[in-house]
Amino acid sequence: MRSPRRGTDKEMDSKDTELNKKDQNAENSLKKRLADEREKISVMDRAQKKRYFKDYYLLPTVIAVFVIFCIIWFLYDALLARKNVLYTGALVGCQVSDEGKRYLTEGFLEALGGREGKAEVVLSEDLWIAFSDEDLEKYQAADSNLYVNIAAGDFDYMLIDGAVIEQYASLEAFADLGEYVRKYQMSEDDIYLRDGKAIAVRLSGEAEEQAGITSFSGEVYLVIVDIKRDPTYEELLMEYILQER
Repeated sequence: MRSPRRGTDKEMDSKDTELNKKDQNAENSLKKRLADEREKISVMDRAQKKRYFKDYYLLPTVIAVFVIFCIIWFLYDALLARKNVLYTGALVGCQVSDEGKRYLTEGFLEALGGREGKAEVVLSEDLWIAFSDEDLEKYQAADSNLYVNIAAGDFDYMLIDGAVIEQYASLEAFADLGEYVRKYQMSEDDIYLRDGKAIAVRLSGEAEEQAGITSFSGEVYLVIVDIKRDPTYEELLMEYILQER
């Protein structure tokens, strides 16, 4: 079988020359149009120039400015305005006051040494939770989304209503808090055990009041999501929430 015929060097040079000629012609054509346009405008008076611009250039100019504005806004939002998220929390079956939210976000950001305006601590609220078999069937889609968030490590810690702590403990996604139980000398009544591990600790009444948190059952448990743990921030969080001031 004969191999495909390849162009000779002479043929290749000829093709390159043709392409260069086309590019040069296009450039010359553009220059000629611009020269013709300048000549046409140069003989107009001010009123004619305004009318000519309005008829032929106003709409393209507005569109171009809008596109440039969108690009600049996108770059600003993506590169400059976006804050660095240092830590994230979530409330499940709990509510927090305005003061409590500031305590858990702006206050904790200050405790972490983060710069306001450059970094932030995020708190997700009003995450739906099922309290009965009927509710579980009705809102299972919302629960599934929350399970995905937990598995993906979207939350560093969670504050969970005591009525449903068991439901989420079955995910086996929470860290063993035994070292904090010993450090803060917590009683067995304030610990949620699973497979011999203290995966949740109950907030005292003073800690709940300090953080402005209330729950449906009256009990609030703190858990650490064992996915993307930051030991330094974690220790600061436990001290910030559990240490009475």
